[in-house]
Amino acid sequence: MDITAKVDDRGGAWVTQQVNYNFDGYYNGIYLVQDTHGLGKMKNVSVKVDHLQATLNPAAQDGAVGQYKIQHNIDGGGEKHKGYERIKVYQPVNSVAVTVTYHFYLSQVAKRYSDTAEINWKMIGANWDRTIDHAHVKLVLPSQTNAKFKSWIHGPTSPKKTVDHDNKEIVMNADNVSNYMEAHVLFNKSALPGADKVNKYRLQAALRRENQISAYQNLKAKWVGVIDFVINNWILAVVLMLVGPLLAVRIIHQATQGQLVTQSARKKHQNQKDVTRLQSRDISKEKLHRFDVPDVGPTLASAWYLYEKNGEELDSLVFSTFIAEQQSKKSISLEIKDDHGYVITKGSNYQSEPFLDFLLITVGSGEQVSLEQIEKFGATSDTKADKMAKKWLAFIARWKKQVTKNGNVNPLFIRVDNQIRTLGMLWLILMVLLPASWKLAENAMGINSFWFSLLFGMMGIGFIFVIGAVACMGIAWLLKLVAKKQSVRFDSWLSNTPKFIVAPLMIIVSIVVLQVFMLVVSHQLFFDYNITPFRWPLLFGTLTGLILIMLIYSWFKHSYTPYTAKGYDIYLQVIQFKQMLHDIADFDRSKLPDQILWGEYLIYAIGLQEAKRLNHQLESVFGEQAVAQVMQDQLNLNITNYFFYTSGMADFNGIFGSSIASGSTGPSSAAGGPSGGAGGGSGGGAF
Repeated sequence: MDITAKVDDRGGAWVTQQVNYNFDGYYNGIYLVQDTHGLGKMKNVSVKVDHLQATLNPAAQDGAVGQYKIQHNIDGGGEKHKGYERIKVYQPVNSVAVTVTYHFYLSQVAKRYSDTAEINWKMIGANWDRTIDHAHVKLVLPSQTNAKFKSWIHGPTSPKKTVDHDNKEIVMNADNVSNYMEAHVLFNKSALPGADKVNKYRLQAALRRENQISAYQNLKAKWVGVIDFVINNWILAVVLMLVGPLLAVRIIHQATQGQLVTQSARKKHQNQKDVTRLQSRDISKEKLHRFDVPDVGPTLASAWYLYEKNGEELDSLVFSTFIAEQQSKKSISLEIKDDHGYVITKGSNYQSEPFLDFLLITVGSGEQVSLEQIEKFGATSDTKADKMAKKWLAFIARWKKQVTKNGNVNPLFIRVDNQIRTLGMLWLILMVLLPASWKLAENAMGINSFWFSLLFGMMGIGFIFVIGAVACMGIAWLLKLVAKKQSVRFDSWLSNTPKFIVAPLMIIVSIVVLQVFMLVVSHQLFFDYNITPFRWPLLFGTLTGLILIMLIYSWFKHSYTPYTAKGYDIYLQVIQFKQMLHDIADFDRSKLPDQILWGEYLIYAIGLQEAKRLNHQLESVFGEQAVAQVMQDQLNLNITNYFFYTSGMADFNGIFGSSIASGSTGPSSAAGGPSGGAGGGSGGGAF
């Protein structure tokens, strides 16, 4: 694109805009949108196509050759906003290069104030269909302009400026223009004798604005210099790749040597061996089969299993197991009703429990509550959502306390676990925010506040995660749709893989999926952030470092248990019993548990995520009807209750987990502008 604008002594400007288009397919023609807001009226338009004069034809239609028409927009939004003029050039093309020259007059480009004359003009706007490979812009001031005029240029692409004070010319050049290029000039008002006078003082306000922009640019330049050095330096990339994993190894080594034990931990535990060393896991013992139920009940067994699997993050599976256990005792009944979905009803032997009382009395009718009511209760107000969340957290805390009390959990393991996870989070932040959000902030729609720009960049990263997460769910859905066997494996992997592995993997996959998606669809990533200039050194260093930290963390969790020796003995009972439930169909029929134990086993299986498999395997050996009859007799179930105990448990667990989640409001944002140049919406493309 080549633009020459010659300003006359009336404040208007003759504009010649030549655009070289390279087409990669068939198009009917080309259009130019000129934002005239703040620039007066657009007059005397003429167009040349490949240096041949085009014909003005207000009735031109697709298929016409060498014709153009002008559409005057007077109201509306977007490109129909007041002040936009569209020049539509009809010239059928098919994968060729075409040069179009637009020539027109804008009547009020320069303003004459009481103390100065000013041009503040976005000569290239942000509404072009494609990135402009190269832009050359020349602004020629009126002949009577004093040679001491002041000029500034603005644009996210950092255009280069050349000023010829003698000839009163300002030249701007930039590559890969995807946003705007703006010229701001202050000169003597006597150069505009024919322009209308604006009776106010402008000079000091304009200079203050430029000083603010200059301060911002200087601050950004310092940050850009530092960050560019960091993210483009391969030596630093290798350091980032190695430092995190080495720190993780050092933390584990110190823990095994007893160097991380605090005095408070020593005083708290009578048996200091429990806190001065990590308890190693015995994988061979964990794979053994236990036919006797554990010494802890089903709900507590579920809490014990989840604590080892996910640390302190117990989830709604504990509540699902609790509901199943209470139903087996006739404390409550869980049924599926067509109009309300899952409904919990008080039973004849109801046993009071704070969270269950809250759901039945406060959320429900006093005698029963549905998941639909739970979901609506939390959605009606933040106060109700907070109240229910506090009751829920208290419920989880009570079960977690039963796991962690009496010296069952080693505080040394928790400390090491937190330190390595913090390392991984830090490397994740480095990997995502530095190379991506800086570019987003730099191009943040012309925002000239450093902190607002950075905030906008952070919001862009949030968008990356959201789109990536949706993409991951879409992949999982397609997997289930295409191959049922693969979907079962995926569900099994998801339910049996610790959250500390799943979450980072999903984040990494989301980033990769989004980048590939944006690359394929539009060849650019947020405001011309394409894959070519991506900061590969930092990405390589931090991503490799993060993967190594994850591998070390996975080895740590696989090698050591959060429990002390005493707590690990109970955990072994739970995990061996789970292993038996998982492999129950592999035993000889003579070794299978007696039918009188099936009901009790099934309740445990819910909390240990083996209910569906246990039921299926018993049915494969004894027959579907026989198993269903025994279970319903032992647990006093009807068909809908029995569905919950087997296939419906996962459904209930997922719905309940989403029902108690409280909503939140998004952050507010503010935006500034460059120097306020007119004509900021100009652009164009092909049709």
